[in-house]
Order: sequence, then structure tokens, then C-alpha cells
Amino acid sequence: PEGCASILWRDAAKAPVAAEALKLIPKDLVKMGVCDRIITEPLGGAHRDPQATADRLGEVVAEELDRLTQDPPEDFLERRIQRYANIGLVLND
Repeated sequence: PEGCASILWRDAAKAPVAAEALKLIPKDLVKMGVCDRIITEPLGGAHRDPQATADRLGEVVAEELDRLTQDPPEDFLERRIQRYANIGLVLND
């Protein structure tokens, strides 16, 4: 965001405005379809409890793989194509 603000407004202090425009917040990334879900961190952040972080990540990956294997490959491929086709699409709130 700082670099973006510096380029657009020649003012790195406008980084919060740039961050909002870039939609870098996890819930925005889910809404736009860039990511599937948000994995919560342990209290204090992932770096404070790497084992809990790894355990949670493993659980989520297993859940997502189970979900993905329930759909026919053709459906998965069509959803993936549509997902990439929508990247860059501007969404209005």
C-alpha cells in the first residue's frame, strides 16, 4: 500500500486509502473469489505458536481437499475457469 500510495498520490502516508482501494483485507479477498476461506491465527499471531498454526493449516487443507474431491472434475474445472475469468472484475459494495 505504501508503494501504491507513493505512486498514485506521491504520499506514502496515504497507504490506508491505497490499502482500501487494493482490497487487501482477507474478507474482501474471499468476497472477490481470490481465496476460498480465511484461516484464523492462534491468539497473538501465527509466529507465537507455529505448531498450533501448522495443525490448523493441516486441518483446513484436509477439509478443503475432502470438499474438492466430492465434485466431478468437470465441475471443478469450470469453477476454476470462471474464477480466473473474474479476476480483476470490479465489484461494487
